[in-house]
Amino acid sequence: LAVDRARYAGRRMLVVGSGHSAFNALIDLATLASQVPGTTVDWVVRRADLGGAFGGGTKDQLAARGQLGDTVRDLAARGLMRIHTGFAIERIERTGAGLTVTSGDRVLGPFDEIIG
Repeated sequence: LAVDRARYAGRRMLVVGSGHSAFNALIDLATLASQVPGTTVDWVVRRADLGGAFGGGTKDQLAARGQLGDTVRDLAARGLMRIHTGFAIERIERTGAGLTVTSGDRVLGPFDEIIG
């Protein structure tokens, strides 16, 4: 949100995955989206549902990991990102409008950047 803010502000972003790196990117980008109009965040995961993706919350053995999951869950609940489950990326294409990703017959995009 500091050094690279201008790179992502007002852009269409896609975050891929459900690990800690993805969660940190989602937190920063969703925060930016709440501050800068035109910034959009989509999140794709292979999982069919996000039930276990957020970790154990306050019952997690690692408090920081639980807090990370709780924060992402809250941002999603506030509508600061669009979530696409059951999405295994098969193809990434660059078009004149930006990047698109395909999974089966589902196509998402265009995006300015993909973080994975």
